[in-house]
Amino acid sequence: MTNRALYALLPLALLTAGCSASKSSTPLSPTVAGPLPGVNISAPKPLEPVSAQVPVDKQPVTLLIENASSNGPRPLSYDFEVATDLTFANKVFTRSSVDAGPDGRTQLRLSDALATGYAYYWRARAEDGANVSPYSDVVRFNVYSPVVIAAPALTSPAYGATTSNLHPQLAWSNAQRTGPAGRVAYVVEVSETNSFANKLEWGVDELPGTTTFNLPGDLPATRLFFWHVRAYDPTNSGPWSNTNIFSTPAAPVVAPPPSGGGGSGAACNPKPTTGPAIIACVESKYPDKLVAGVSDSQRVANMEFLRNKVIETGICSGMDMGWNLKRGGPSISVDALVWRHGFDDIIDIGFAYDDTSRPLTLQWISVTGAFYQAYTPRPTCP
Repeated sequence: MTNRALYALLPLALLTAGCSASKSSTPLSPTVAGPLPGVNISAPKPLEPVSAQVPVDKQPVTLLIENASSNGPRPLSYDFEVATDLTFANKVFTRSSVDAGPDGRTQLRLSDALATGYAYYWRARAEDGANVSPYSDVVRFNVYSPVVIAAPALTSPAYGATTSNLHPQLAWSNAQRTGPAGRVAYVVEVSETNSFANKLEWGVDELPGTTTFNLPGDLPATRLFFWHVRAYDPTNSGPWSNTNIFSTPAAPVVAPPPSGGGGSGAACNPKPTTGPAIIACVESKYPDKLVAGVSDSQRVANMEFLRNKVIETGICSGMDMGWNLKRGGPSISVDALVWRHGFDDIIDIGFAYDDTSRPLTLQWISVTGAFYQAYTPRPTCP
């Protein structure tokens, strides 16, 4: 063979050698051709997020899988996909060749935040450069904007003001909120202590812009009150507003009801100083007001007369007593009164007074939980 013929064959030999190298089946070679026979790779397992609610401010989302297993010699890497549909026709994120993580788990943080208010589906698969696992199960998570409800701002009564009446109107600017809040309402608390240990409480529906609430009954006169408000929707509650204070005015002057006749309770001698003693004194002085068989209207008039004499006798004996404005007024209780002695007691003095078939009997029973009812003092001891 001539040298010219030898040189002509050299390129063909080199080309043949190159083709053989590109088809190497060495397992760890980066140029391995096609799947390795007998190699099986399991699907990875999605761990997080799975059926989760992801707040919009906790992004970008981190995907976490349990690593796949393989009987092949090559190291595994992972492909991730996120879409807005189960068929993955609308992919919003893909990443390939993610190195396997330590301790049997691999995580991948998305590069960008996902849009809020949508459901997302994701899956992963493993591959070794020549063999590919099945995709993992498809799992779902939602990105949402959490509801945040702010504190309302109290507007009326002004801080430290004295109200014009004993059942003031409270007003506050509506609470600001973010996220898909439901129907918002408010809890209103009023108390004589800033700890709100003993309190009155109401639920109030929100009005546009500013919400107002008229107290349904009178508060005690010349008292200092603390109040605050909190907003809520069916699943979320906001913080309490700042605590405001107001004072109630003096009680309005109410003309005494007709006495119904009879002498002064001050004539009891010695002066009684306890409730039961006052009851006994008044019953003994006015037996004609206790008789049975009278009409309903006469029984009411008798009860009012005896109520006034009990109050009159108590005042003359140094006890701070007055009428009870029933359920906040304007009517005066027929068979109850107020005794003020460091706190207010509502005293029931008429035992079944509306049963005219039997004699009227007086009693001295303290009724608790009647804080909201108003006290109207008698002017002076006669």
